[in-house]
Amino acid sequence: MTWFFVPCLALSLCCATLPCAGYSPATAGPACGAGLPYVEYEAEDAATNGSLLGPSTTMAMNGGTLDDEIAAESSGRQAVKLSARGQYLRFTARRRCNSIVLRYVIPDSPSGGGMDASLSCWVKGSFNQELKLSSKVGWCYGANLDYLRTAGINVPGYGKNPASGGPFHLYDETHALLGRQVPAGSTITLKVGPHDGAAWYVVDLVDLEEVAPPRTMPSGFVSITTCGAVAGGSDCSAAIQACVNSHRRVWIPGGNFASLSAAIRVPAGTEMRGAGMWYSELSGYYATLELNGDKEVFSDFMLDGATTNRDEWVGDNGFNGKCGVGSSLSDLWIEHEKCGYWAGNGSGPTINGLLIRACRIRDTYADGVNLNQGASHSTVTECNFRNTGDDAIASWSQLGFPPNTGNTFSHNTIQCPWRANGVALYGGTEARILGNAISDTLNYPGIFVDQGFKSNPFGGGTEITDNVLSRCGGEFYGRGYGALTFCGKQGALAGSFKVSRLRILDPVYAGIEIRGPYGAGGESFDQVRISHPGTVGVLVQLSTTGSASFSHTVVTPADAVGLKNLSSGFVVSQGAGNRW
Repeated sequence: MTWFFVPCLALSLCCATLPCAGYSPATAGPACGAGLPYVEYEAEDAATNGSLLGPSTTMAMNGGTLDDEIAAESSGRQAVKLSARGQYLRFTARRRCNSIVLRYVIPDSPSGGGMDASLSCWVKGSFNQELKLSSKVGWCYGANLDYLRTAGINVPGYGKNPASGGPFHLYDETHALLGRQVPAGSTITLKVGPHDGAAWYVVDLVDLEEVAPPRTMPSGFVSITTCGAVAGGSDCSAAIQACVNSHRRVWIPGGNFASLSAAIRVPAGTEMRGAGMWYSELSGYYATLELNGDKEVFSDFMLDGATTNRDEWVGDNGFNGKCGVGSSLSDLWIEHEKCGYWAGNGSGPTINGLLIRACRIRDTYADGVNLNQGASHSTVTECNFRNTGDDAIASWSQLGFPPNTGNTFSHNTIQCPWRANGVALYGGTEARILGNAISDTLNYPGIFVDQGFKSNPFGGGTEITDNVLSRCGGEFYGRGYGALTFCGKQGALAGSFKVSRLRILDPVYAGIEIRGPYGAGGESFDQVRISHPGTVGVLVQLSTTGSASFSHTVVTPADAVGLKNLSSGFVVSQGAGNRW
C-alpha cells in the first residue's frame, strides 16, 4: 500500500498534547494524548549514516523478513539500523534536557535468551557514556504458539527458541541521566563506539527530558532503609514487607532496591512515595505490589521487573489485586512486568474510584492496565503506554462479577502495542474513551469494543470522543482488524455507542469495522474523518446484524472506497455531511 504521513500527528514531537480534530476546523475538539514532559524524536528524522528500515506492516509470522518485523513494531513503522563501527544517529534537542530514553533492538543470542551490549552516547560532540542495552526481555518466536494463545489456549509462554522462526516482540528501552544540562539546540549523538559489541543496532526513537531534582522525604513518612532495605544490596523483599506492615506512610529513597524475590503485600490505607520515577526504583522478578484495600496511594517511583515470558499463572505484574475505594497511582514508571496493573483479581474489596494518572507503562508481556471483576468509576488519564504485549488499557467486565461501570480512559498516549489493542472494552456499562492518541498497533484495533472473553453485556451509553488513531489495525492470521472495531463475538452489543470527533489516519486495514456473528449495531458516528484506508473506510462484515448511523463522516482521498456493507441484515443510515 501507499503510505501517507501527517507530520503533526506522527508523534515525532511528544512534549505536549496533539491536535484532535474532526474533518474541519468547525468540528475541532480539544487536544488529545497525554501532556508528556519530554520531547520525542523519531530516528528516521535524525541525521544518520545508517540505513532506514520500513515503512512496513508485515510481520515475520506473516511472511516478512526480520527487518520487516522490526519496522512493523516501530513507531511510525520506520526505524534506523546501525551496522558498523562509526555509524551514528544525531538528534538536535528542541528543548533543554538532562536525560535520555532510547527505544532499540539488538540481536538475540544465537541460542536464545538474549545478550547485553552498549551503545555510545555523545553530547555536544563530547563522549558522555555507554548506554546499557539488552535483548534478554524480548525476542519471542514461533507463530504456532502465538496462535494457540490467540485462540484462548493457555500455553506456558511464548517460544524463545530462534529455531522456531517468526521472531516478534523485539524492542526494549533503556534510560539514563546525562549528568549535565543540555541546552536547546545542542546535539545528542548515538554512535557505535570501540566497546559497543552488538553486531547491529536498531533505533526507533529517543525521548529527551529535563528531569527535576529528586524529592525529599515528607514529614511523617518512614524510609524503607530504616527497616533494613539497602540500595544496590541484597534482596530487599523482607525489609520492605516489614516496613509496610508497621507503617502506613512509607518512603522509597533514591536508589535501586533490587532482587525482590517476593511480592510486597500492601495493607489498606498505605501511602508509598518516592523521590521520583527517575530516582527511586524497586527491581527484580517480583517487583510487584499486591493491593488489599481502600485508600492505597502510590507515587513517584519505578517498578522495573525482569519478566522474560508470559505465564498466566504467575503474578509478576507491577500491581496486582483489589484496592477498594479511593486509591491512586500517579507519576509511576512501570516496565518489564507481565502487566502494569491487573486491577481486580485477588482478595480485597471491589475497585471503585481508582485514579491512574501520569504513569509510564512500557515493555510488558500483557496488558498495561486491565480493570476487571467489577472495577468501576475509575479513571486512567495522562499516561503513556508503549510496547504493551496485550491491551494497553482494558475494561474487562467478567461474567460472574458485578459489571464494570463508569470507567473513563482519557488523554493517554498509546504507542506500539505488540499484541492486542490500544483501548479495549469487553462488556460493562457507561464507559468513556476520550481524547486519546493511539498509534501503530501491530495487528489489532486502536479501539476495540467486543462482547467477548465471557463478559457481562454492554449497557447504557458508551462514549468515544475526540480520539486520534494513527496507523492502527492490521492483519493477524489472515483476519483483518479495523482501526476502530465493534464486535459481537459472543453476544449482541447492547446499549448505545456514540462516536464523535474521531480522526483515523492511515488505517492498515479498514478505518471502522463492524462484525458479528451476533448483532453488532447501536452505533452513531458523527464528525469522523478517515484518511487513506488500507482497504475501505467503513466495513460491515458478512452476517452482521443491527444498524448504525453516520453523519459528517468523510473518507479521503476521493477515490477511496468509503463504505462496504457486506451484510443484508445490517442497516447503515446516512445523515448530513457524509463524503464517501
